[in-house]
Amino acid sequence: MKLAKIFNSFLSISLVTVSLVGFAPSTHASASDSALTPAEYIEFLKEGAPNTYANSIAPASSDTSTPLTQFEDLSPEQQQKFVDLISDPDIMLKAIDGDSTFPEVQVNDDDTNVQVNGLTAAASTSFFPIVYNRSVQVLGITIFRGAITGQFKRDPSTKRVYAASENTWRFIITDNLNPLLQTTKPYADSHYVSTYTAGGIGNDFHGKGAFTFSFGPIKGYSIKTGICNGTSVYYADGTGHSLIATEEN
Repeated sequence: MKLAKIFNSFLSISLVTVSLVGFAPSTHASASDSALTPAEYIEFLKEGAPNTYANSIAPASSDTSTPLTQFEDLSPEQQQKFVDLISDPDIMLKAIDGDSTFPEVQVNDDDTNVQVNGLTAAASTSFFPIVYNRSVQVLGITIFRGAITGQFKRDPSTKRVYAASENTWRFIITDNLNPLLQTTKPYADSHYVSTYTAGGIGNDFHGKGAFTFSFGPIKGYSIKTGICNGTSVYYADGTGHSLIATEEN
């Protein structure tokens, strides 16, 4: 199909060897600069986007709409604005980093489950759950969602975290509805517990994972490449944080 022909030319390009040639920082993309048209984006969604809301591990919602129906419900002017925004790498990569200066682009971080469990868990040896989601919405449509999940064994009373075989950690991209953003998992996720010392100093749980990404093709420019990192640091009392951030090549 038409859209597949547009993107097949760059899907096989190595993320390691592709370099950015003459790429200048962009402002708000205009219609003439967009790599997509509304009709092509509708075709992309109809052909079966690589990820859909059905794959998400975000909290369940009563909303039964799909990305396709949400996009088709937008006015023609809004559809054009949507493809302009998702065609702009600066806007989209900053949003994935948790930063957006455009009212049409919203970033939501959900680590409620982590905080609730951290505050209410009994002071005894138990497994602390890690649940973190970052989603990016453009005109109300979720275009990207990254998730960090896992667990680690801890004893809040002694402020100790255990290097248990049951400890888990993973970083996944559950939703990516931007055909210009391609991601690849270059290596397996990892996690470890720092060396225990008296008083709990340095006694924490770490997780790390990454995706390489390419963004493009962009009219007049080359393909923008980099790494999207996911990291976590948590302590025995349940305090700590997870983070998703991009790093450009």
